[in-house]
Amino acid sequence: MFILINNIPVQWLPTVGRLWLVVPIALLLVLERFRPSDSRFLRLGNTKETLCVPLIWQGIREPVWRFTLIFCGLWLVVSAVFWPNGVPADFLLYGLVFSAVNSILEEILWRGLLLSRAVDWLGEIYGLILSSLAFGFYHLTLGFSVLTCLFFTVGGFYLGGAAIRSKGLLAPIIMHFFVNMAFVSLDMIF
Repeated sequence: MFILINNIPVQWLPTVGRLWLVVPIALLLVLERFRPSDSRFLRLGNTKETLCVPLIWQGIREPVWRFTLIFCGLWLVVSAVFWPNGVPADFLLYGLVFSAVNSILEEILWRGLLLSRAVDWLGEIYGLILSSLAFGFYHLTLGFSVLTCLFFTVGGFYLGGAAIRSKGLLAPIIMHFFVNMAFVSLDMIF
């Protein structure tokens, strides 16, 4: 393992580190095999379903696909505004690869597996709140501040809400990807 890490450019280490998410995912998939969740979000889902803004169940009704498009558009603007000038191509490649790997693995873990269990145990509202708090404060282990973790908790609420309402992970993965690209542009992830 040490030899492998020595040959990886330092800027790629966070991406390689995210691959460790495969371990809890594998363990939870074994559990899923023997004790399937009733609320299965581990699929693409239907983005034509609706959710409400701002509170998933209350507010203005929007199709999940439109909510996702607006959400991603906002984060695309953030990325464009803060993207460093004269960025080398390998930085862009890093951002794309990190964002893809991280968004897919975290959504499988947090929304596909853990949110499904939380909804089974606590119902949609309390399951979403619990999984959002866990997702947000999990980022403390990655070195983020408590204030930033609160921000991640709010993000986890909307990612989880999109998973619940669409009954799948396509919308949350796309949304998570754009948030990660914005964080790369802000130099929060490197």
